[in-house]
Amino acid sequence: MPWNGDQFDYTIAYINGILEFYHELFEAAFENPGNNAAILLYDLKRALTEIKPTPKQVEALLLRIHGLREWEIGRILNISREGSHYRLLGLIKKIQKKLNKNTY
Repeated sequence: MPWNGDQFDYTIAYINGILEFYHELFEAAFENPGNNAAILLYDLKRALTEIKPTPKQVEALLLRIHGLREWEIGRILNISREGSHYRLLGLIKKIQKKLNKNTY
């Protein structure tokens, strides 16, 4: 279960999935504030607050949660696809470290 840090590990792929399906999770959390979707979004929000991402990481994150792929993010930010990949990966690794370190 995501809210028991000692029983669950947030992987890079899992966090990327949360970002990819952010809007669907948000809708599910809005409909039922006590479900797993709400808990995942709470964990993500708390981690983002505590890790203090760079402005460039926030820029890429906002585009990612709106459903854009790395190449599209790169095009909008005038960087390569690899540049957007590493920008997002750096942020996801920070989130992963924070979530796996703390039990909320």
